[in-house]
Amino acid sequence: MKKTAISVKRKKDSTKRSETKLDASARRQKLERELVKKYKGKLSNAVVNIAALSNNCIINLCKLNGESIFQSSAGKVGMSGSSSTSPYTAERTASEVADVITLLGILSVEVRIRGIGRNRDLPIKVIAGRNIKITSIRDITTWAFGGTDPANIRHT
Repeated sequence: MKKTAISVKRKKDSTKRSETKLDASARRQKLERELVKKYKGKLSNAVVNIAALSNNCIINLCKLNGESIFQSSAGKVGMSGSSSTSPYTAERTASEVADVITLLGILSVEVRIRGIGRNRDLPIKVIAGRNIKITSIRDITTWAFGGTDPANIRHT
């Protein structure tokens, strides 16, 4: 006797969300779970690198050895174009990083600022406003220096 397979046609569920395309809140919750699982209670000090560029504000949370933990920028917050240079965007970017700092239980941070953009001090105010101890603030902006001028040719 032959066994026959019975095939059942299933309706596709159009309301089911695709696993590859998560909305912003689901992505954030997933990221927070991963960060808490990996770093919670293991860090007491960290470094916050702020790149205040003319067109963007990028904030990177790192370990003391330089390994990146979390990064946020104007595009990640949802801003694009000319709105990415606004102080409001820098504030939202810094508040996202400050949320991660408090979530991980980091007690103190060292702040390093790079760039000549107009949003240099606002992220520091946001981090300090969240009762996170700032141990030091360093400016690591590089300046172009082409060396000294060569000696002029002597005319006799």
